[in-house]
Amino acid sequence: MSLKLFEPIKVGNITLKNRIAMSPMGTSADPDGGYGTKAIRYYEERAKGGYGLIITGINQVTERYETRARNLLENHFHGERLSILCDKIHAYDSKLFLQISPGLGRMVWAPPDSPPFSASECETYWYKGVFCKEYAKSDIEFLVDKMVKGAKIAQDMGVDGINLHAYGGYLFDQFMSTQWNRRTDEYGGDLKGRMKFILDTIRGIRQVCGKDLCIDVKYTPEHGVPGGRPIEEGVEMARLFEEAGVTSLNVDMGNYDAWYISIPTTYQEPGYKFKAAKAVREAVNIPVITCGKLTNPMIAEQGLQDGMCDIIEQGHQSLADPFWPQKVQEGRLHDVRWCIGCNECLYADFLHREKICAINPRCYHEDEYRIPKMKGEPRVLVVGGGAAGMYAAYNAADAGCKVDLWEKSDRLGGMLNAAGAPRIKEDVARFMHHLEVQTYRAGVHVQLLKDSSPEEIIQGNYDKVIVATGAKDLLPPIPGIDGANVFTSLKALEAKGRLGDEIVIIGGGAVGIEAALHFSETAKKVTVIEMLDDIMKTAAHNRNVDMWLRHAIARTENIEIITSARVTGIEADKVCYSPVGDEEKALSVSCDAVVVAVGFRSENQLADQLRGKVKGLRVIGDANKPRKVLTAIHEAHHAIRTMQEGEY
Repeated sequence: MSLKLFEPIKVGNITLKNRIAMSPMGTSADPDGGYGTKAIRYYEERAKGGYGLIITGINQVTERYETRARNLLENHFHGERLSILCDKIHAYDSKLFLQISPGLGRMVWAPPDSPPFSASECETYWYKGVFCKEYAKSDIEFLVDKMVKGAKIAQDMGVDGINLHAYGGYLFDQFMSTQWNRRTDEYGGDLKGRMKFILDTIRGIRQVCGKDLCIDVKYTPEHGVPGGRPIEEGVEMARLFEEAGVTSLNVDMGNYDAWYISIPTTYQEPGYKFKAAKAVREAVNIPVITCGKLTNPMIAEQGLQDGMCDIIEQGHQSLADPFWPQKVQEGRLHDVRWCIGCNECLYADFLHREKICAINPRCYHEDEYRIPKMKGEPRVLVVGGGAAGMYAAYNAADAGCKVDLWEKSDRLGGMLNAAGAPRIKEDVARFMHHLEVQTYRAGVHVQLLKDSSPEEIIQGNYDKVIVATGAKDLLPPIPGIDGANVFTSLKALEAKGRLGDEIVIIGGGAVGIEAALHFSETAKKVTVIEMLDDIMKTAAHNRNVDMWLRHAIARTENIEIITSARVTGIEADKVCYSPVGDEEKALSVSCDAVVVAVGFRSENQLADQLRGKVKGLRVIGDANKPRKVLTAIHEAHHAIRTMQEGEY
């Protein structure tokens, strides 16, 4: 089957080998702000995997007004390492666009006593009640000059194009939006005034760099929030960008006020930015690029075939599997490691940690985290067929080990069977299927319905034993918790059919909220009872995930949230509770079924029984401590990667 995804396309004066781009995402920088060896290797891996266009993350052109968020491109010392990046990308016949930026403006994580600059005196995003300082005209002119000089440095180092960082509520977008720009001078007022900053930048770059350098503008034609930019204005902006001489437009949506629109979560439908991209494409005669959960090749292909855009862009999917383009072109969809939309990569960024992917431990560690081939044929036993167990098993087999995998239930998947059951968690179900396919492909000897006794394991004399027995639901000591109408979250999510018309969920963490949304599709009423004063208060996930879940709960009419409440008993037709601090007050909610989602506890008794009695014992995933898919996959990876010859 011939796919348009793999047809060449001309952008400005260059030709891309295919229509698949890597989205701009921030990377760690060397101490001076230049590109480090790891970042260069990270981008190279995506070019090697087949992406026709690599777009880097942000490179700020000055630190005069704000501390750089990621990379800095201010002089030719930064350019030296950029030239290495260009050579690495070009070696795979891919093209490189460097994203440059005048800054973040109100999005800077600046302390309240040192507010950032913006288009106008608008409120900062991270600190409510703290207002930005307005840029003077001379400051704007300085930034335009630095942007032009930055583009020239990049051109001299060999980049194919510049991507202007003008989307998602950052500084350029602040100037272009009435939401934040209230100026009355030539940089404010009507649309052309609000766009003067960026249009001056484009014209300056074109004048200094000539017509051969591609200029791509990543911008937001539609914010999708109250007071934000409507699509009609975004379309007019596209025409002005084209008139100014840009060679392509990179269409995004949303801003930090609806962060899940900008950066999608696992819960959203694929291709949701196509509509905005098509509106822009119909207004201009230059290529249009867009993104938005385009991990499914057939959805991406359909978008191209239907004229929604000219080039599709992938962000988090390129982290999960750098070889997505190559595998899709070869028809090896069973080998694609599908992004699960967890946003752990983004969460790590905002925790100021190094780039990470939950399901690809080698992301940003392309070489040092490679699993080496084992000498001989060491025998490995993996107990438990969940995410950690399957990942460890097939990677051990691929490394040359002879692997047995024992699973006590009648299927592989472990807790992923429940996690991927809701309609809004299809990405997780697809990843579980990937793990299962890889386990069998690698030749792992899988035994289902297999009880794992310590005696049998010890007698097996394995060279390495990995315990990945997972976790099970916590059951608090509530009267009636053992009733026939009570289900653990895992059993409830895996259950086929309806639980009832009225469902009470005990626990308002992330699992409880996802369960509420799931059951609201079939029940007449779902009530969540949470002991703390807010839902998801202890959830360790990125803000866009939290935003989407809260927005979804707010718009679902048959879900009621009760916080600051302690459950005191469960009966056949109701759940009794009292407000925290007012235990004398007895309240109740009628129900047909109760789902308990208050957390998990490790199933690690087997590990305790094996300590000191088997070689190379490792406990991984939730058997170690209940956490996330990220920790399960990464611990599994390192359990195999760090196998020492002395273990076998």
